[in-house]
Amino acid sequence: MKLIKDFTINSADPQHPITLDIRYHDNATIKPVIIFSHGFKGFKDWGHWDRIADFFAERDYIFLKFNFSHNGTTPANPSEFGDLEAFAQNNLSKEIDDLGCVIDYILSDDFEDNGQVNSRKVLLIGHSRGGTISLLRANMDHRIKAVAAWAPIFDMDAYWTPEIRSEWEKIGRKTIANARTGQQMPLDYQMIEDYLAHKEQYSVEKSVKANAIPTLVVHGTEDEAIPYEGAKAMEHWADWVQFETIHGAKHTFGGTHPMGDAALSDHARKLVEKTESFFHNNFKN
Repeated sequence: MKLIKDFTINSADPQHPITLDIRYHDNATIKPVIIFSHGFKGFKDWGHWDRIADFFAERDYIFLKFNFSHNGTTPANPSEFGDLEAFAQNNLSKEIDDLGCVIDYILSDDFEDNGQVNSRKVLLIGHSRGGTISLLRANMDHRIKAVAAWAPIFDMDAYWTPEIRSEWEKIGRKTIANARTGQQMPLDYQMIEDYLAHKEQYSVEKSVKANAIPTLVVHGTEDEAIPYEGAKAMEHWADWVQFETIHGAKHTFGGTHPMGDAALSDHARKLVEKTESFFHNNFKN
């Protein structure tokens, strides 16, 4: 397997590049491309994402994962939150644009093995808010042919309630604890201003209903961050939505950070098998 590790491309903000890695079998065959988007307080090398990337690369996909430009990490240290001011200035628009930049890159001549890229089979996977970003970008970008959203935020108004928004507006900047690192991570109210300025466009439900491409949603019944019962309503949004349940799974499907040498959990194994089956049935037959 070929691994291109920790290189950067430009985002819309030259001061904050996007760090990527790509893995695939360098065998001169044309392959579907999977682009993976991490979630809030996440990064591309968190927990079991490397093992999941290997799972798909072994099945002859090109698997690309990346750090959003304002996720708080830096190219010098892509697994630690060393730029909290960037984190404070992140928003949905920046992440949607970052995903577009990554798609531009993998379909361009800048990718050294672009002859192995099937440009008609650009597929997205996103976890948590990364799943939301993937669903929103897909409705804006005709190059995307399918989306798998793992435990996505399905209703931004329910996630950022009026009470949360009102209190946040009063203080301007709030902080949220990172239980793993002990950091107090700042979030500026501009994130809400950005959402409200694009509220119709950033409606997950409207985006999914408007975009008739194969869409997979996978959710765990014990998700402690995004309620399962609310997420399950997504299966009725459109005929092209396939909803899969993983009984007993929490928000990260058994992933923790760091993972050490641990193998994928049973829940994570079900997650990737359901997702690969979905992609295979739609794009490899």
